[in-house]
Amino acid sequence: MNAIPCLTIEDVANLDGVLGDFLKKAEAELTVVIDRGGNVILAVWRHDGDGVTIIAALAAGSFAATKELARRIGRIEIQRALITRGTAITFS
Repeated sequence: MNAIPCLTIEDVANLDGVLGDFLKKAEAELTVVIDRGGNVILAVWRHDGDGVTIIAALAAGSFAATKELARRIGRIEIQRALITRGTAITFS
């Protein structure tokens, strides 16, 4: 497992602003950046609460399960989409 990248105070402030803008534009309840292990790096949520950690763990588990299922049934295009970093992930 890769280590969580080191973020500066400026990085966190910038990312917080981007996530806040996205939250408003998407009319979402939550925007969150997590690593593959389910660790929350940064979250912007319209509500108070500690549910973000649970959501992050579930998302990481779902990611891992989908990746393994794709590997077992031989769906290479799904595996490739899941390992794509820095671009939009789409399934067709």
